[in-house]
Amino acid sequence: MFEKLSNYIKDTPVTILSRKYYNGEDNINIIPLIDVLEQQEADALNQTFDMSYKTEEYSNRNQCQIDMNNPLYKDLSKLKKVIADKFSTTESDHLDARIWHDKEGFYFWPHVDNTEIDISIQIYLDDEAPEYCGTSFFFNGLERGDNFVNILTPPYKLGSGYLLVNTNSEVHGMINRVPEGCSRTSLYLNFKGK
Repeated sequence: MFEKLSNYIKDTPVTILSRKYYNGEDNINIIPLIDVLEQQEADALNQTFDMSYKTEEYSNRNQCQIDMNNPLYKDLSKLKKVIADKFSTTESDHLDARIWHDKEGFYFWPHVDNTEIDISIQIYLDDEAPEYCGTSFFFNGLERGDNFVNILTPPYKLGSGYLLVNTNSEVHGMINRVPEGCSRTSLYLNFKGK
C-alpha cells in the first residue's frame, strides 16, 4: 500500500517559495501532492477513522491516532525511509499518523508548526468540501502590519494535499471556514529526526 504516494514523493522536486520582507525572509519548501492515493487506501483510512476512538483536538475537529498495531501504520512507516532518502537525512525514529475530521465551521488560523516536526504530510481523504477548503500557505506582509499573502492552496480533493519541510517559518492555515453541510477528512503524518 501507499506505493503511489511513495513514488510521487521520490519523483517530485521540492518547490521552494522565498521572499524577503520587513522582518526576515519567508522560505516555504513544499511538494504539492496531486492524486497520490488509491481509492482502496482512502477507504481503508476512512474506515480506520470510523472504527477508532476519537478525541476533539479543537472546536469542530475530531481526530484519531492510527495505532502502531494497525497494518496501515506499518505500511505508512515505510515512508520514513523514502523521506530520509529524499531529503538526505537520518531516517526518522518517529511517525505520528493521525486522521483529522474537520466539521462544518472549522477554521485553522494561519500559524507555523512547532520545531518538533521536521516534515509533515496532509492528504485529503474525500471530496466532502469545496476545493477552496485546502490548507493555504502564506507569505508575511512586506511591511509591518500588512496582512498575510496567500501564495498556494493545494485543492481540497481526494488524494491531494502537501508535503512540507518545516523550517519553523512556513505560515499556513485556512482562508475559509468549512462551509455548512461540508467536512474535511485528512491523513496527517509528521516525521521527527533522531
